Amino acid sequence: MKTMTHLHTVIAAATLCCFASTASADAHEAPPAPGILDTYACNFNDGKDMDDLLSARDFYLEQYQKAGLTAPTAFVWSLLKGDAAVDMLWFDIHENLAAFGASMDAAAAATGLEKVQERFDSVVACEGSNVGTFVPVYERESGAGDGDTVFISSNACNLKHGLGNEHVADLQRHISGVLGEADGVTPQAVYMATPVTSGPNSADRYLFVVNDSASAWAEFVTGIGRSDAGPQLGRHFDMVFDCNTTMWSAQQVVGGEG
Repeated sequence: MKTMTHLHTVIAAATLCCFASTASADAHEAPPAPGILDTYACNFNDGKDMDDLLSARDFYLEQYQKAGLTAPTAFVWSLLKGDAAVDMLWFDIHENLAAFGASMDAAAAATGLEKVQERFDSVVACEGSNVGTFVPVYERESGAGDGDTVFISSNACNLKHGLGNEHVADLQRHISGVLGEADGVTPQAVYMATPVTSGPNSADRYLFVVNDSASAWAEFVTGIGRSDAGPQLGRHFDMVFDCNTTMWSAQQVVGGEG
């Protein structure tokens, strides 16, 4: 991790990715620009935990305020289940590419932020920062409030051989249609992220399913599987993607105070 600024940029992206609300665009309107998700994958240093991370967060916000900067909205995901080599993910969310670039430039031009990096480095060791775009696939009208912890099923997916963006778009419309007409419990939101920067093990797409709780997720999965539309959607999904699933507990750590 080169700067803690990048780490916080990551969290803000996640915030938008998982909790932003969007309106349906008219068929003749251009779709909105995708949001930017900047992500850090981190492990706690020996003897450190979430309380230490939040303490570092407080210091970061104080220093940003002194520098006249506004920190991006941020979320932290803590690993619950799955084969992930990290303890937590920090996301910064940006409304679009221009907002991301402006935030990066402002932080680079500021002075007096060196100790922010040192403070975070004393708590976590991060593998680096990766940036991606994200779009909403489905969003429920109501969800958890600020400060609530949510349950996230994250799917790292690779496209099947010979398939491309048009097949992903068809699947997104299928998911949106089925969830929009579902009678039972549905997720707070479903988002799809596409890497801009990536490493050798990066997936082609990431599908984030945000639920109020693990129980709500279980009820949703059971209900959609028993519905008339669920099996066809499952077959469509399996025709497009191979995915690995991990489960996370997520909380907002920057933004939403007011």
